[in-house]
Amino acid sequence: MESNFPKETLNFFYNNFNSLKIVYMKNDPILLENRITGSYNVLKNKISILEGSDECTLIHELFHMASSCYDGKIDTIFSGFEQKNSTISMGKGINEGYTELLTRRYTKKISRSYLYQIYIASIIEQIIGIDKMQELYLSGHLYSLIKELSKYIVYDEVINFIQSIDIYTNNESKKDKIVIESLEVIEKFLLQVQLKKLKEDLATLNPDENVEIYIYKRLANILSNNYVSKRMLSFVEIQNYIKEILGINITINIITVGALKAYYEKQTKRKISSEETTIFNCLTYYNIYEQQIYEILRGNFKSINDELSLKMKKNQIEDFYYAINEIAKIKFYETNEYSQVVEKFIVELKIKELKILYNFFGPEHTILKIKEIYSSIKFLSNEEFKQKVKKVLNMTVIFDNNNNLEITDLNKSLAR
Repeated sequence: MESNFPKETLNFFYNNFNSLKIVYMKNDPILLENRITGSYNVLKNKISILEGSDECTLIHELFHMASSCYDGKIDTIFSGFEQKNSTISMGKGINEGYTELLTRRYTKKISRSYLYQIYIASIIEQIIGIDKMQELYLSGHLYSLIKELSKYIVYDEVINFIQSIDIYTNNESKKDKIVIESLEVIEKFLLQVQLKKLKEDLATLNPDENVEIYIYKRLANILSNNYVSKRMLSFVEIQNYIKEILGINITINIITVGALKAYYEKQTKRKISSEETTIFNCLTYYNIYEQQIYEILRGNFKSINDELSLKMKKNQIEDFYYAINEIAKIKFYETNEYSQVVEKFIVELKIKELKILYNFFGPEHTILKIKEIYSSIKFLSNEEFKQKVKKVLNMTVIFDNNNNLEITDLNKSLAR
């Protein structure tokens, strides 16, 4: 912990660590009932884990331990971004999302837990900054997080946003009206707060920066985030928010990352080919519904289709299945090695995407993106990854003894 976080943020960790109890259990009624593999009890300072659980479960619960305390004077538990007592609880959803985000970040492993909550937490972290977010989390400061967000959105709406994440988290598997309403609150809040942060940053933009290009890049990132969301906002709603907050008229008419593609076409003065469009489509829909892809390929069509119908309009479902069909062309559903083959395919798609976008990402950002792709790999060997990068980008990847990645002979001819 001390190698990753400032010591002054680790008071809860120091207070809890020496008396912490970790118990591995074959069967635990509470864990099984809640369909989870681990839990942390703040009052007992005890982690319970089902036998056979992976490393990520333990790390997740250790983060809960490192960010929790009990204040007996007010009978309240402070745990990361969650606060609760005998009568009320608030912040569970954002807390679980950020806990899992940190687990992924510091183990470099991808779990299947709290996917939507991770997405929410990552957007909030972009708004207030990683150092501030981690500090508030480790100190149990939900109130300070709310204050930070209140710089952009009025206090009552921030509270509604936090509570809506809790509603979704506690009722994720249901099809209640309240779940749909909570998703709408979450999506609208995230879009508005990102646009207002962009407006704030424009006021302090370096005079040498090209304002138009800067806005397009930022909007591309914001819209990319929206496409990895639950897709509750229509294009018209998104356009209206952009106009209302930034005073910009922009037409979004491509189902995938429209602004990013439009910006690329503008900068390179050429249209994206059908092959390149397929890459964008596959990546976008894979990222949005990664878990559902696994389930569909295992044959659980009906339950997943019901869930998709709840969250998506007909044209969105059709686009989703289009992307699935493109991926399924490699016939990996005929094997038992879903994850390994999916990863190889997706890694190659992402590297091809870098080739498409190289002209405005530039070499330095491309290298960062390559490292980001590598950090997400679980099954692909270093040699396989090197071969894919060399084949698509004509760059040579080397690794040191600690598996740190470096790039040599960056090929400038990639720029078109």
